[in-house]
Amino acid sequence: MQYKKKSTGKVLEVLDTDTAKQRILERSGWLRVPATVTPEPPPPAPDPEPTFDVVDDLPADFPEREALTNAGYGALLLVSKASDDELRAVKGIGKATLKAIRDYDVNR
Repeated sequence: MQYKKKSTGKVLEVLDTDTAKQRILERSGWLRVPATVTPEPPPPAPDPEPTFDVVDDLPADFPEREALTNAGYGALLLVSKASDDELRAVKGIGKATLKAIRDYDVNR
């Protein structure tokens, strides 16, 4: 524990267990210096979630591009993650179109 003399600014270190010295210093005009606690730094901010431009990145020649975009599947990522049943629920997509979608080569 630290004590500071008002008039001179001198600082003394006294053990926490030495209560007799602490009382003497306090009676003699020394002030107890509060222990400074270093606050813990805040946790780092989480990395932001990656964002994808999923508005409309289907290639122009993608099978049933307009129907998929209108149904909310306007991105290759969304089409690739959709199940066959979900895509077949889109008006205009049957077995043959679904096969063409699954076989589509994006690296044409």
